[in-house]
Amino acid sequence: MKKLISNETKELNNIAVPLIIQSMAGLIIGFTDQAMVGRISIFAYSAVGVISSLLSLLAGVLGFTSVVFNINGAKSLGKDDNVDFQDEFISCLILNILIGLIFFIIIVLFKNPLLTLLYGFKGKILDEAVTYLNIMSVYIIIQLLLFSFSALFKIKKITKWILIGSTGSSIINLILDYGLIFGNLGLPKLEIKGAAIATILSLIINLLFYVCVCRKYIQFNYKKINIYKFKIKNNIKESIPLMGQEVLEGSIFIIATNAIISRIGVIELSTYLILTQLINIILIPMYMYGSATLTLISQNDGSNNKESLTNIPKLSILISMIIYLFLSILFLIFRDYLPKLITNDEKVILIASNLLIYIIISNIFNPFCTIYKYSLQSLNESKFVLFNTAKVNFLSLFLMCFFIYILKIQIYGIFISLFVNYFIVFMIYLKKYNSCIAKKFNTYDIENMKIN
Repeated sequence: MKKLISNETKELNNIAVPLIIQSMAGLIIGFTDQAMVGRISIFAYSAVGVISSLLSLLAGVLGFTSVVFNINGAKSLGKDDNVDFQDEFISCLILNILIGLIFFIIIVLFKNPLLTLLYGFKGKILDEAVTYLNIMSVYIIIQLLLFSFSALFKIKKITKWILIGSTGSSIINLILDYGLIFGNLGLPKLEIKGAAIATILSLIINLLFYVCVCRKYIQFNYKKINIYKFKIKNNIKESIPLMGQEVLEGSIFIIATNAIISRIGVIELSTYLILTQLINIILIPMYMYGSATLTLISQNDGSNNKESLTNIPKLSILISMIIYLFLSILFLIFRDYLPKLITNDEKVILIASNLLIYIIISNIFNPFCTIYKYSLQSLNESKFVLFNTAKVNFLSLFLMCFFIYILKIQIYGIFISLFVNYFIVFMIYLKKYNSCIAKKFNTYDIENMKIN
């Protein structure tokens, strides 16, 4: 038993640790990248910020096609079915190319109305945005392909290539930004156009690196076109609930929460946004261990390994919580300085430093519900996750309004509601996961008895 737990812990760390390092490095490089763009002009900074956020959001939602491949591909390997794994991978690549081409065409044809109607851009900022988006129109197709290869690396437990590829391309992006934005290193001064070219070139280099590493898996077979079609349809069907979950939690819930806080006051909203940025840094390891859990649960589900299916979520939560508590203590020690990295408003800095402990406490059950969310998704319970998360999120929004407008406890009502939200979701997920495991192996044992 101890040996099994040791092996599972090692597998979790092998997948998650390179992803954590890559995410942290990307975060630092991202801040530097923004600082360079900010020195072009306020119009350029606003245009790049808005378009980058939109493209990242679209790629993040659409990228759940690769999460489905992560789940199904890991199950195929769990069954020692390398042929099915290969078919899942090729189907995922084809689907992501098709989706990427569709959005490329939409961006090329409708970029001006999109920017004018959605963001109200006109004049100088519209010119800058169109210039940037013309080059960035291929972003989604490249990013979706990168997600496909990243999923393969996770399944094969060789995430070191994600670390090497993404960190290397980020450094190349910084160098190209420095050269192409400002006209340094013998390169032409292209300003916002240079920022877009640097981003796309660095992503292409990253993609070519992944293709080189994974070249033995890229084997398209025309005779299997019907198999690919079937798997593409299945992927779309399974990814829709996952996309819905992302839109619900990543967009609707956050937008609604920010809208509620904005009615308290601008200072409170600014403070909450800063606290959110800080807590998101603390939560990075949670998401990486969640991704590792999704891969390992899928694989062990395919091989019907009951002990691992029971142990992996618990181990993942334990490791995530140790890191969460360590980073939380570290952030609390430096709470008077961290907000200064984001703003110079003394009042906001003071309030943020005083409230940091509350947002840390409000997220204490976030790692629990996130790990079990990924675990349930691995067992094809995405619809259950989507509908139950929606119910609890709407309950939390109601509680926020009650605490703020009825009890008049202002921003503290947000923290209480978040704590309740994550706790209830965790309890629902835990009960459902245990039920799924029990049902799976009761059925499995009965079938084995019939065979024997």
